[in-house]
Amino acid sequence: MTDHTTLAGETLAPIFIHSLFRAGSTYLFNVFRRSSDGYWCYQEPLHEVALLARANPENLLAFRGEYVKHLRHPAIEVSYFRELYDVSDACLDKLSKEAIYDGYFGCVGDFGLNYWAALIAAAKGRPVIQECRTSSRIGAMKNALGGYHIYLWRNPWDEWWSYKVTDYFDATSQLFLNAPSRPPVIERLRREIAFEGFESDDLSAQIDWFIKRRLAPEQSYLIFYVLWILGLGEAVANANLLLNIDRMSDSAEYRNEIASKLLASGAKGLNFSDCSVPQTCYGDGDREFFERIEDKAHGLLLLSGTTQRELDQLLTLRRSSEPLTWRECAARATCGGSIRDADRARALVLTGERREVELRSQFAEQSRVLEQRTCSAEERAVKAEALLAELRNGLAAATRRSEELARRAAVAEATSAEMGNRFTAAEEKWQHEAALVGVLHAERDELQRMLAETRGSVHYWRLESDQWHERLLSVHRSSSWRITAPIRALKRVVKGDLSPMRRTAGWAVTGVRRALRRPAVAAARIVLNQPRLRHKISTSLRKYPGLRQHLVLFVRNAGLMPDASTVALTAHRKADPVTNSPGTELLHETFNPELAHMTASARQIYVDLKVAIEAKKRNS
Repeated sequence: MTDHTTLAGETLAPIFIHSLFRAGSTYLFNVFRRSSDGYWCYQEPLHEVALLARANPENLLAFRGEYVKHLRHPAIEVSYFRELYDVSDACLDKLSKEAIYDGYFGCVGDFGLNYWAALIAAAKGRPVIQECRTSSRIGAMKNALGGYHIYLWRNPWDEWWSYKVTDYFDATSQLFLNAPSRPPVIERLRREIAFEGFESDDLSAQIDWFIKRRLAPEQSYLIFYVLWILGLGEAVANANLLLNIDRMSDSAEYRNEIASKLLASGAKGLNFSDCSVPQTCYGDGDREFFERIEDKAHGLLLLSGTTQRELDQLLTLRRSSEPLTWRECAARATCGGSIRDADRARALVLTGERREVELRSQFAEQSRVLEQRTCSAEERAVKAEALLAELRNGLAAATRRSEELARRAAVAEATSAEMGNRFTAAEEKWQHEAALVGVLHAERDELQRMLAETRGSVHYWRLESDQWHERLLSVHRSSSWRITAPIRALKRVVKGDLSPMRRTAGWAVTGVRRALRRPAVAAARIVLNQPRLRHKISTSLRKYPGLRQHLVLFVRNAGLMPDASTVALTAHRKADPVTNSPGTELLHETFNPELAHMTASARQIYVDLKVAIEAKKRNS
């Protein structure tokens, strides 16, 4: 509980004025504000304008009397929110969206306690807080904040008709039903009217949502009357003072009674003499409309836990505070025609409202269908755009792929051209080599033919040689040849033929050769095993080709070449600074069994011929 102390030390609690909309709350706020006893008056600090003004408090000053003339409020010289503006820096940041409508029933969550405490603490006089959004949380606020709580109320018929001045008030009733924490009767009421809620962090969007979804008169009054009963029941249980604006307007005695009760609570300097609230006489049609809906509301309350006794108590209090005009109209028969006219006029208004709601419903349905179609068209457009983007991406990818393929094709074409050129060159080379192979085959055939002819000739002459040799041996072995040998020799000598003497010398030379053969072979083997020595001797013998040929034949016949029964000589040129100098001919020996039957001279001819052929090939 919060206390405020005046300069004189007097403890004065804050004053709370709770009510529904259109109950005369602005008049009561102005009574406190115009008093000279130092009240600091906040009017509707839970108004959504205060929430929106957190970013720019200057907006609070725009709400003056001329701004809301259509609401028929009493004349107010300064802004409704002047006091709130003066303490905005200390208080507005404590206000949350949830505290305005979501916390209306004060069940759980944030229903504005921190904000109320900040307003009370920042007040520059005795705080008076007038609010139309707290009727069902009086008990919670009183328990948390203390203070003196006044509940201002009015007969429900006039109050509901006063709601018709603007669509805003019906929207606030729906916002109360939209609160997340609500009593059981509100749950039943939501089901009864098939209430369509709307959740949003934007309070302005919620208000606009419910304004656009105006309720039929029957649903509108059913919601209002249930909230009216709940507010009155909350006040009977928790408020310090119930103030009926109808009785305040009708009775000076009642005004004095209320002033005395307020004076007893420390609220001085209040003047209610100018209190006057509009009151209307209702006909049978009006009564039938209201009473039918009120019976339904009473049933919802009883089904939701309200006892019959509690309900009767509230209805008795209501009847005791009915406007004086109602009793006067019932007593004056002369007013019957006027009442009937007003009854018809209000019936026409309600019919117009029903028609308006019906048209709005049809419009909303058509708008919904159109919105669905628009959404469908937009979805199709989005899909088409997505497909177009996909196609464009595919086209771009295909273009890049085509460019890549074109580049690869160019590279492949260049490679193909290069390969074609290489193939042509290779084909030309192959043709040239094929021609060369043909020439070589022809030369080979020619050599084979010559070799065959040479073999045949060698074989023929060998046979001839063997025959003549046998004949000669026969002659030489004959007795007559041996007997006549001295005579033949003497005869040749007489004739000047010295061959016998040379033959005798030859025999002597042959004997010497045989004696020297073994040392010569040993010497030749040593030379052949010494490359440097062999190179020097070979170079020196080039000056004496005859001697060189005899030495080659000697080495060949002596079998000094490895595995050599025959010798094939091939001249090769190498640049070896150790074994051969440029231009030196080396003799390489390889075994060729085809030459085994040739004589030494035939083999020499064959080797020379082969060397000449190979030299010709190298030159070509």
